[in-house]
Amino acid sequence: MAPSLGFPAALTGFLPASWEDALFAGSAFVLGAVVGSFLNVVAYRVPAGRSVIAGRSACPACGHPVRARDNVPILGWILLGGRCRDCGGSIPAGYAIVEVAGGAALALLAIAEIVAWRSTGSSLAILDRVVVLGDWAWLVGWVARSATVLTSLAWALLARAGHATPWRAVAVACAALGGMAALGSPSDRWRGLAEATFAVTLLAAVRWTLGSLVACRRGDETGRGSGYGMLSVAFLAVVVVTGWTAAGPAPANWLADWFQRLSGP
Repeated sequence: MAPSLGFPAALTGFLPASWEDALFAGSAFVLGAVVGSFLNVVAYRVPAGRSVIAGRSACPACGHPVRARDNVPILGWILLGGRCRDCGGSIPAGYAIVEVAGGAALALLAIAEIVAWRSTGSSLAILDRVVVLGDWAWLVGWVARSATVLTSLAWALLARAGHATPWRAVAVACAALGGMAALGSPSDRWRGLAEATFAVTLLAAVRWTLGSLVACRRGDETGRGSGYGMLSVAFLAVVVVTGWTAAGPAPANWLADWFQRLSGP
C-alpha cells in the first residue's frame, strides 16, 4: 500500500505538481462561474413563473437584452462597472457574487480531489487517473459532488427569493445525484451505498433547512437577515462536501463498513 501523506505535505505537493492539476482547478472555476450565471437566471425567473431557457438575459432596470460580450460571467459585470450599458442603471453585485461562489465551490472541490489523490502517494496528475489508469469513477464522483453543491446553491437562491423547492423536485434530484455518487465510488456496493447516502442526506437536509427558513421569513414581515441565512446553508454544504472529498476514502469507508455490519454476516 502506498504511504499516506499528511494534509500539509499533500497540499505542498500540489503547488509544484503539474500544470494539469492547475488547469483542472482553473477549468472547474470557469465551469462553476458559468453555472452560477445560469443559477442567477433560475433564481430570477422561476419565482416569476418564467422560462429559464427561452429569452435572453436583460437589464433588471430597463429590460434591454444584455449583449453577448457583456454576459461573460464575472468579467462582464466588472467591465461594465456594475452598470447597464444602455440605461446606466445599477446591476446588483449579487449576480457577480453568485458567479464567483459557483466558481469557487467547484475549484475547491477540484483541489480537494487533488489533495485526496496526493494522499495516496501518487505522483500522477489528477487527470491522469483517467488518461493513464482509465479510472473514470473518480471523475463521475467529482461531477456528482459538484452538482450536489451547485444544487444546494440553486435551492438557496430560490429560497432567498421566497420560493421553496417542491419536495417532488427534491426527490428527483436526490435519485439522480445519489445514483451518480454511487457510480463515482469504487466497485464495492457498500462504498457506493455510502456515497449515495451522503449525497441524498445532504440534499434533504439542505432542502429541509431552507424550507424552515422560508416559512420563518413568510411569518416575519421584514425577513431581516434570512436571505443571508439561506446562502449560509449553501456555504455550509460546500464546506461539508469539500471536507468529505479532501478526507479521502476514510469517511466513506467507515460508513460502508457500518452498512455492511448492519446487513449481518
